[in-house]
Amino acid sequence: MSTYGQQLRDIVHDYIESGDGPWPATARQIAAWAIRKKKWEPHSEKVIGQCADDIARAMLAHARPPGAPQWMGRRGRPVRFRLFGGQPVLAAPQTQNPSGGVMR
Repeated sequence: MSTYGQQLRDIVHDYIESGDGPWPATARQIAAWAIRKKKWEPHSEKVIGQCADDIARAMLAHARPPGAPQWMGRRGRPVRFRLFGGQPVLAAPQTQNPSGGVMR
């Protein structure tokens, strides 16, 4: 059984031997080729983690007006985080909506 590093070097060797792309090539070019040829695929946990990070950034950007400090919420109050199963969850400040109900 070869190491992960050796497997990656084998992918580079396969890329060079295939002649499918330019050589010398960047790591990004080789990675794109390896994914297209199904020689490498990401671990699902890493993909889920990246998606969760992107969602958290989008939620935080939505909760804060442009130019406000990162800890400041949309209406000038601090944004609170709650832990749910060990993961931080954005808890926007509660406010009254025009119809009289409470918005989160």
